[in-house]
Order: sequence, then C-alpha cells, then structure tokens
Amino acid sequence: MKAFFASIFLAFSSLFGIGHNTPEIKVNLTPTIIQIPSNIPTDIDKEPTSTVKPTAITKPTIAKPKSVINEEILGKFFGITDKGLINQILNDKAQLNKYEQEYYQKYRTLPIPRLALDLKKQYGMPSKNGMVICAGSQLKSLYDEIGKTENDVFRERMDQDCHSDAKINWSGRKYKPESIECQNWRRDNDQNRVVPTKGSLDDAIANAVKKDEEIKSTYDRLLEKYCINN
Repeated sequence: MKAFFASIFLAFSSLFGIGHNTPEIKVNLTPTIIQIPSNIPTDIDKEPTSTVKPTAITKPTIAKPKSVINEEILGKFFGITDKGLINQILNDKAQLNKYEQEYYQKYRTLPIPRLALDLKKQYGMPSKNGMVICAGSQLKSLYDEIGKTENDVFRERMDQDCHSDAKINWSGRKYKPESIECQNWRRDNDQNRVVPTKGSLDDAIANAVKKDEEIKSTYDRLLEKYCINN
C-alpha cells in the first residue's frame, strides 16, 4: 500500500516540477553593435565603370599614284592591251615620261579624256608642270565645268564644218554628199543661224584663233582651280 502511494506521489511531483531546480535564465541587456562597411554602394542600379579603354579606329591611308600613266590609261587612251608591254612601260621611267607628255597633249583639245571616277580615290593628272594629284570629287567638279565649254566648242565646230566652202562651191552645187550628221545639224540649227558678213570675216578668224588658245588653256586653268590649290 505504501508503495502505491509512493508511486502516485512521484508521478505528481514530476508533473508539477516538485523537487526539481528551475534553471536561471540570464538576459544580456547590452546590445551588440554590428559595424556596416563604409564602401557599400548606395546606388544599386549604377553599373560599374569599365576600366577598358576603347580601341582607336585608324582611318585607311589612301595611296597616292606614282605616275600619271597606269594600266587603265594605256588601254583606254593608247589602245595598249598586251600585259607584257604594259608592265614594260610602267617599269621604264623614260617610257613613262614619253607617255605622260602624250597624255597631257590629249587634254589640250576638247573634249578631254575622262576616267571612271571613284570619288574617294586619288588620281594623278597630267599638267604643264608635271603630275598633279586630284581627289575623285575634285576631278568630278572639273569634268562638270569643262563640259559646258565642250558643248559650246562642239556647236561651233559643227556650224563651221556643216557650212564650209569645201562642201559647197560657188554655184551652190555640193562637191560631195553632205553627211547625215550635218543634214540633221542644219535642219535643227540653221533657222537661228547668224550668217557672218564678208566684212566681219577677219574678225571671225581672229576670234577663232583666240578661241583656240583659250581652249588649249581651259584644262590647265580648271586643274589649278580644283586640284593644285586644294
């Protein structure tokens, strides 16, 4: 019986903590200070600055021609297509000088020779003082201006050739048949033609000589205007 009561007492004492020491709970009231690093970025959206320097872009160097004469000119204006002969001329200074002089003479009459232009390319052009460097855009301006003079010269030459005494004798009978070109020219232009009088013939000849000298200097004048001073 005593054992029974003893077991009940032990059960109650374990349930309500009777006979057990309650642990002491110590609370540390001193706050712990956590140091925040000062180098934390405040703007989280800001991208980091790159330290890699961009590579400098170099402009391509435009090669200047070494001579007025090249393969295109020898083929187009001198009719030379043999590769061996072309290489021989381009590598012979004496022959180059000869062809440069002949090529310059082609610019003393109108219409002048014309090259297929690349506006960003440089061209060696003949002149009375040797080679002159022209940019493609400068050469185009020269072509545009000299084209106006070429048209005037063409009209004067056609007017002279198609009304020449060599084609029509004193009786009005033709020595030889008139060309189709002159027939078309006379049909389109004779209605507005001013016939020179006999008294003004000397003046007409003098003006023609003067005009011829102006024509021969036209290219050099425009070359100096567009290329030499720029």
